[in-house]
Amino acid sequence: MIIFSRSALFFVLASFLGSCQFDAKQKALHPNQCKPFKEGVFYNQAKTYKVERTGNRQIEYDLINQRSYHFEVHWLYDCAYNLTLKHSNNAIDTFALKANDMMRIQLIETTDTSFTYEVDFKNDRFKNTLFVE
Repeated sequence: MIIFSRSALFFVLASFLGSCQFDAKQKALHPNQCKPFKEGVFYNQAKTYKVERTGNRQIEYDLINQRSYHFEVHWLYDCAYNLTLKHSNNAIDTFALKANDMMRIQLIETTDTSFTYEVDFKNDRFKNTLFVE
């Protein structure tokens, strides 16, 4: 079993990674808006959390606590994907996330240098923004 602190969980869950229920005010992104973010290196605004995504893998780094989380990525379409935790070097945090737990990520807004996404995980929804390196 892998355990996450609340702050690490926020970024892990918000990284990547749940399906978004669109309300009447929120419109779907065009696939071309999401494609630039399918691979690359991304940071939170404070640059304390890093995400590297290539092909079907994503590695997240908590740069403050020196933790890493390795995920398998399964793209549902250009603006949504599932993340499955494969392993982590984090054994001391306080939130339980087990190997093979899955999160669904939905990109909901993009700019030239960032994307905002929602993560659905275990009946909770988180929202975060990551920036291009």
